[in-house]
Amino acid sequence: MAQSDTYLLSPGDKIKVTVFNEPDLTGEFQINHAGDVAFPLIGTVPAAGLSVAEFQKQLLRRLRNGYVRNARVSIEVASYRPFNVFGEV
Repeated sequence: MAQSDTYLLSPGDKIKVTVFNEPDLTGEFQINHAGDVAFPLIGTVPAAGLSVAEFQKQLLRRLRNGYVRNARVSIEVASYRPFNVFGEV
């Protein structure tokens, strides 16, 4: 099962973004309650409801639009949103 194809990002998830050769743009980012990621240079990027691969494509497109020439981006989920289980186990 490929994480990027099946898991949909949601508020509370923390993602690790690596922009190769751009240490100022590399780091961990939390998806806020509105479902967005505040990213340096490009501002708010919608993430909720997207797979990791879909979010990567969106971020890559925005970075290449006048900010980072030939950007290469890698994204992985650093920690998953908390969830509660109610009932007896």
